[in-house]
Amino acid sequence: MLALATFFWGSNYLVGTIAIQYTPAFTLTYYRWLLACVPLMVLAQVLERPDWRAVWRNLPLLAALAICGISVYSSLMYLSLVYTTPMNAALINAVNPSLIVLAASFFLRERLTPIGIVGIALGLVGVAVVLTHGNLMAILHHRYNVGDLMMLGCVCFWTVYTLIARRLHGVRPITSTAVQSVLAVISLTPFALYFDNYTLSLEPTAITCIVYVVLGPTIASYLLWNIALTRIPASQGAVFMNLIPIYAAILSTMLGKPVTMAQICGGLLVIAGVLLSSQSSHRVEKSIGKAATS
Repeated sequence: MLALATFFWGSNYLVGTIAIQYTPAFTLTYYRWLLACVPLMVLAQVLERPDWRAVWRNLPLLAALAICGISVYSSLMYLSLVYTTPMNAALINAVNPSLIVLAASFFLRERLTPIGIVGIALGLVGVAVVLTHGNLMAILHHRYNVGDLMMLGCVCFWTVYTLIARRLHGVRPITSTAVQSVLAVISLTPFALYFDNYTLSLEPTAITCIVYVVLGPTIASYLLWNIALTRIPASQGAVFMNLIPIYAAILSTMLGKPVTMAQICGGLLVIAGVLLSSQSSHRVEKSIGKAATS
């Protein structure tokens, strides 16, 4: 289940690259969650029997999570794919767990071990290798791709999302995701109208991409991930997030998109860094896993 969930998330970068050629970023994000929110609410009701009073008590937190983790994160990710490659986007996003560990140690005073510090450093070096195409000496005067910078913004918003999620209590994961999706649609509505005027292409390729994004990376991934985390510890599940850039690399090569040596080396450093930093604190590992399911 975890392998399949992360496969869908990894494929989202490539499918999103195709979809963004037909449908603008805000509209793509809007329709993704608009079409997913009703099935998610039904699944939450059937599988979790939500405590709606707890949901109401946590509504401000859920709204903040919806804005950071769905509205802004998803829109920025799809917008970044206009300017950068799916492989670069996936690799930059892969540093997220390490940054979460660093942020949790700073803001939540969670313990950070020397191994964790080494892991964070490796992850950041890996991202620098990807951003500079392997020329680290050019990092101070390198003209960065705007899409890469947008993905860095995504990483920051997901880190904030994770820290907020630590304060959420009494709302089960699928219910949390479903409510967030509804709130995200509400927050995205004016942006999709103002910037894109709900421009949805009726080209068969565009429709196929949107249907896939809704069924795969949205509904199926979240459902599979949450079911899996009822059977194994969240800290073990978090390790499977490292498969996302690997899947993106495999799919990129299968579709004829070149993978550079800088991306391979940077990706290996990022994954090694995540594996090390994820060992630094059991509590931090739990926060990574919880954020991944929300």
